[in-house]
Formats: sequence, C-alpha cells, structure tokens
Amino acid sequence: MSRYAERVDEDTVIEYGFDPMGIPGYFYSVEKMKETPEGRMAEVVEAGDTRSMMITHEDEEQMNRSQIAEKLQEYGVRDEHVEAVMADQQF
Repeated sequence: MSRYAERVDEDTVIEYGFDPMGIPGYFYSVEKMKETPEGRMAEVVEAGDTRSMMITHEDEEQMNRSQIAEKLQEYGVRDEHVEAVMADQQF
C-alpha cells in the first residue's frame, strides 16, 4: 500500500494513495485543522475512494479514477502520482 500526505496550506493536508490488497483501489482525504477546547484537531472535510466497500466516513464518496485524479490535481499533488492514477498504475 502506498500512502502520501502533503500540506496544502497551514491548516490543510491531503492524504492519498493506492491499496493493492483485495480489490485494488485509489483513495484520498482532505483534513483541515480546527480549534477545539482540547486544542487543534484535524477534521476530515472531504474524501473519496474507488472501492465502495471502503467508504466509511460521512464525507467520503465513491469516485472513479478520473475523479480521484482531478481532486489530486486540484490540491497540487505530484504530477507523477496523478498520472499513475489516470493510467491505473501503482505508485
């Protein structure tokens, strides 16, 4: 399994990757930091996965590879990772 995290800005991180086990698929989630009485906490604000059985968060949706690639590109992840998703390749 590959899993990457990249800081988008001071309060936002995108995590994404490829899981080859079982039914292979791509995934991503965007987390924003927010202030709570306990301190700063990360909150998932959007997420997607190409595998329907892996949808576990209320803000997560099933997506196809093109949709995942568009989101990764939107958040500025490495071009080679976006290209790997589009070509259905592991990274």
